[in-house]
Amino acid sequence: MSEHPEYTPSANDFLADVERLVTPSYAECFTDETRKVGNLLLLISFVLILLDLGIVDVDRKIELPLPLSSLSFEVTTGMGVLLLILCFYLLLLFALRSYAEWKLWRLRHQASIAGFLDLQDKVVGAWQKEFDRWRTELENAPRSQTAESELKRREAQIVYLKDALRPAGWILRVRFWWEMLFPAAFGTLAIVLGIVTLVRNM
Repeated sequence: MSEHPEYTPSANDFLADVERLVTPSYAECFTDETRKVGNLLLLISFVLILLDLGIVDVDRKIELPLPLSSLSFEVTTGMGVLLLILCFYLLLLFALRSYAEWKLWRLRHQASIAGFLDLQDKVVGAWQKEFDRWRTELENAPRSQTAESELKRREAQIVYLKDALRPAGWILRVRFWWEMLFPAAFGTLAIVLGIVTLVRNM
């Protein structure tokens, strides 16, 4: 184990170091654009599922006015097909954006975890040095209150680091997979139901 006896921050500096290193783990997984695509995918998928299950029925004739124009056009058939194509497009777009952002988020997270482990190594190294000095003092003289309190401070830092690191890795997995898989699974379900409905109606 490498020793870092020079690492003697104040309590506030130590907490600031831990917060700085843990922050990327708690940061948002996706950018606002990807989150909007995911929300739109959920909305279109929900409407498509309701349409496929017959819970919602759309008029066969829908009139859509064109903005900034007196023209309008009518959609008479194919609303399910239109929603199916839109849902497929959004699912593909969401999957591609999620993959790229997942890679970037993991790199940021791994860099912060590496820094976190380096900080833990420094604290453990300083604790080991204090422990060795304290043991030497015990053998040669009565117990030193200063050495004992420093040892307890280092032990508290080690416990704090372990408690801070444990949820960071858990959050990485749970948050990302929930935020990615739920819209993707919902979109896939809507597409499958849409295809089944189309085949049945042919």
